[in-house]
Amino acid sequence: MNKTALVHRDVKDLYEAHRIAWNIYGDKAAKERDFLFRFTSGDGISLFHLRSAGNQLGAQQGSKVRIELSACPMRRDSKTGDRRSVTHKTEAIGWLAEQGRHRGFTVTDATAVPRYATLSKPGLKPDVVALWSFTAIATITDADLFNHAVAHGIGKLRSFGQGMIVFEPLKEQSN
Repeated sequence: MNKTALVHRDVKDLYEAHRIAWNIYGDKAAKERDFLFRFTSGDGISLFHLRSAGNQLGAQQGSKVRIELSACPMRRDSKTGDRRSVTHKTEAIGWLAEQGRHRGFTVTDATAVPRYATLSKPGLKPDVVALWSFTAIATITDADLFNHAVAHGIGKLRSFGQGMIVFEPLKEQSN
């Protein structure tokens, strides 16, 4: 199932996006999230895009695809062991390439655009996190792993509208 909803306000906080998505799409009786969502925001409105986790997507091994992904890449600080947001473009693209190796695709060309968002969980100090909008050309090396990543998302902030892979097969060019 794929759905899109329009919210007539500009959502700035990831926790607010989380609450809105659950109010629109969440089954109150279910204890586990069975959908992925991402949202785009601007000009006073936000669009929420939903994909059911059970969607069968059928990407094929060896095919080239165009990937779009919004994620919050994290790394462990070597000194403290704490998790931190990736803040440099080369490190963000490296994170995407590493994710691809573990999730059935290789990245051949990628762009990454940063933005920052607030995550304000009730009762906790608000945290500013670095989000990256990725666009990449990739080759699928393991269709099962790739389809699992598309169905379930990647990264740590999936429940906050990050990590949903959107892909489009690229047509082979004849010479």
